[in-house]
Amino acid sequence: MDSIELKRDLLDRTLNYAIKKVPFYRDIPYLMNRNSPPILKDFPIIDKHIVSKNIEKFVVIDRFPDYLISTSGTTGDCNPYSSY
Repeated sequence: MDSIELKRDLLDRTLNYAIKKVPFYRDIPYLMNRNSPPILKDFPIIDKHIVSKNIEKFVVIDRFPDYLISTSGTTGDCNPYSSY
């Protein structure tokens, strides 16, 4: 597998994981009802405000359930998020 194929495979796996496991993406009908593999351009563009308002829809507790996540991004505003 060359590097382009590897990148495509990893992207496909990441997009499929998001659709199956992340409530925010799972709740988007056109992503769930596809007959073909998902492509990146089908996913909505999100920013930290969308994530902040919908944090519970971005939490996936099947991995790393006891971590505190925080970010200040480029604005310097701290946005801590607790996972369960």
